[in-house]
Order: sequence, then structure tokens, then C-alpha cells
Amino acid sequence: MKCYAILAILLFALVSGAAEVSPAGGPAANPPPVPAGKTTLRLAEAQRLAMLDHPSLRAAAARVRQAYATELRLRAGCWPQMQIVAGIDQPLSLGRGGEDESALFSASVQVSWLLFDGLVREYGLLAAKSHRLSAEAANGEACRLLRRAVSQAYFAALLAQLRMEIAAQDTTFNQQLLGLATKRLAKGMASRSEMLNFEIRAGDAERVLLESRRDLAEALALLEILLCKRKRLRLATTELELPQQPVPATGEERLRLDLAHALAHRPGLLAREEAIQAARAEIRAEKGSRWPRVEAVAAYALAHEGSARFSHPRDASASVGIQIVWDVFDGGARRQRVAGAKAVVVEQLADYQEAVLDVAGELRQLHRRLDYEQQLVARQKKTLAAAEEDRRLVLALYEGGHVAVTRLNEVQKDFVHSSERLAVHQILWQQAIEELSIAIGSGNRLSAAEENP
Repeated sequence: MKCYAILAILLFALVSGAAEVSPAGGPAANPPPVPAGKTTLRLAEAQRLAMLDHPSLRAAAARVRQAYATELRLRAGCWPQMQIVAGIDQPLSLGRGGEDESALFSASVQVSWLLFDGLVREYGLLAAKSHRLSAEAANGEACRLLRRAVSQAYFAALLAQLRMEIAAQDTTFNQQLLGLATKRLAKGMASRSEMLNFEIRAGDAERVLLESRRDLAEALALLEILLCKRKRLRLATTELELPQQPVPATGEERLRLDLAHALAHRPGLLAREEAIQAARAEIRAEKGSRWPRVEAVAAYALAHEGSARFSHPRDASASVGIQIVWDVFDGGARRQRVAGAKAVVVEQLADYQEAVLDVAGELRQLHRRLDYEQQLVARQKKTLAAAEEDRRLVLALYEGGHVAVTRLNEVQKDFVHSSERLAVHQILWQQAIEELSIAIGSGNRLSAAEENP
């Protein structure tokens, strides 16, 4: 929309005879209405649509379900285990001349309960729980990364849309000057070279307009893919709007607070912390396997020779007992598993520390970008005002025949470039605000109302 195009190119009214060109207004203070037939797509809506059912989020949610199923499977090992076994055994004479004995039919119910295993089971459960929490945090990180990708694509499309609008206004300006020069040529007030100059300028402006339309079409196509094609984005029907977000505070104290918030809430860091806890629990589980395993067992069996017609209590037997299994020697396999698990913890700690450094560097860069973009916007507003005033004065001198057409070309180019730079810095400023919000881990998930609109 032209709400963020801070410039308003001066419109010209061609007057028969000695033509005059007058400004049509300054920078728009209020956003104009959306053109008929177009719909506005805002950044928040684009992010909401992308997070409704994106494949990356479905994959992350599936990993959470896998981790939860693993935790429940290990938790089931805390309960007694029951098995029903049935079989037929046929003894063979193996060529000793005798007849084969009758088949033995059997059926049994076996119950076992692991009483003690050196806390292997308990630490395994802790590791599984940490893996589940890590998967849940990774799901939040997937939401954060998707939100950032949509934000980057949206601002890229917004920048392309703005450049297209500036190119369209520049094309209109040069076409009006071409018409003016053509009339002046017909009255003998200008040379053919002057008219050709404006024709070249108008053609070059049309080329820039076509290139900007191409860039906008490509940016909208990328944004549409991120939205899983839930919304058709076309040049003729889609209007993007520059978000007007509150300007966050900057400075070293604010940077320290943002970093503390990111370390406490950023999903990627939380996932790494849980992965470290899981690896430490696995070390304790491996160390616990050096102790004996104590298991209570009970069985009730039926066996009958020749047929499955069991008779109780003649064919029945029952037993209860305690089994102790102690892996006294395994060739050093346990020691190597513990060493490998410790190496995993060291690796994950190093990865976590690197991630913290990356987050700190990212936040520092965003804070500095905010400061400089704010200064650039303020500076460029003054430059645009000067360029607009300069163009107005040169245009009046050109109409009076006091300056050459080359000077008019220069001031028009300065005005267009200043307008574009101002708009670009305003977009980059808002993009830095959005990226800072994403970087500190704010608002990465949809609310319940947004998930079920």
C-alpha cells in the first residue's frame, strides 16, 4: 500500500501553450484505501496461515509423539510382565530303531517383575522424559524458524512491491515530461534531442517497472509456498501492508535483559538443555548396569502327552522364585558405553555454548541494526525533503528556460533515489523490530483460538 511510500510524486497538469507542472501534494500522512479488487495480507495473518498446517511443524509434532511413545514404553517396564506360552514337542528316536514317543502338549502362564536393576530403568525414564521435553522445545523452535522465514519472505515481497510503486510513479512522471517535451518541440520551444532524452528516460523507467513487477511476482510466489498455498497471492489481487510495530528500547541494559529472556525462553536453547540432561541420565543408566538384576518370577503350566486334553491337577505345575542375573564380565563393553555417553555430554555442552554465543551475537547485531536504521530513516527524511524542494525549484527554472534538461534529469533521479532509500530503510527498520521479537523467543506458538479459528 502507499501508506509506507513516504513520497508522493508530484503530478503534472499539462496546460496548452507554455505548459506548467504543479505539485499534487506531499508525503501521505494517512494510508489510502486498498484499491478495488485487492485484498490486504498483513504479516501477522501470513504467519498465522503458515503455522496452521506447515509440513515442518507436522514433522516436529510427529517427533514429539515418537518421544512420548518411547517414554510410555519404558514406563510400562515398571509393571509386572505376563506371558502366555503354548507349544507342542515331538520327541524323535533319531534312527535308534524305536518308535517315536507321543507328542507333548503344553501351555503356561508366566509372570515376571523386575525388582531391581541398579536404577537403570529409573535413569532410562529420566532420559526418555528429557528427550520428550527436548522434542517439544524443538517443535517450538520449528515454529520460531517458520515465523522468521515467513517474516523474511514477507518483507522481501513488501520491498519489491514498494519498488514497483516507485517505478510506476517514476514512469508516469517521465511520460508526462515526454508529452510536455513533444508539445514544446511542436511549438519550436525545444530541440528534438530534448524530446528524445525524455523518451529514453521514460523507456528506462518502464524497464525498471517491469523488473520490479518480476521481482514482486517471484517474492509473492515464495511467500505463497510458505503459506502452503492457503492463500493465492497475485500482483493484481494482493496488497501487502507495512506493519507499524512499537519501537523497542535499545542499549546495553536492554540488550542484557533481552539476552536473559532469550536464554530462558528460546526453544532451540531449551531443546539443547534437555538433550544434555538426557545424555547425563544415560550415563547414570550405563553405570547402573554394573549391579545385579533381581527379578521375581511365577509360572503356572499344564502338560499332557498325546493330546491337549489337560487335566487339573494331574497335568498342572506351578512355581515361584527369585532370579538374580549379574553381568560380571563383558569384555569392557560397559566401560566403553559410559565413555561414549560422557563424550556425548561434552559435545552437547559445547554445542549449547556455541548456540548461546550465536544468540548473543544475533541480539547484539539486531540492536545495532535498530539504532542505525532509526538514524538512517531520520536522515533520509531530511534528504527527501531537500530533494523534493530542489526538484520543485529546478522545474520552475526549466519552465522559464533557465536550466538545461540534464539538470532536470538529475533532480528527478535524486528525488526517486531518495524516496526509494527512505522507504527501504523504513522497511528494514520494521523488519529488524520483528526479527528482534523472534530472536528473543517471543510469540512462537499459535494461541488456541488461532489454531482453531
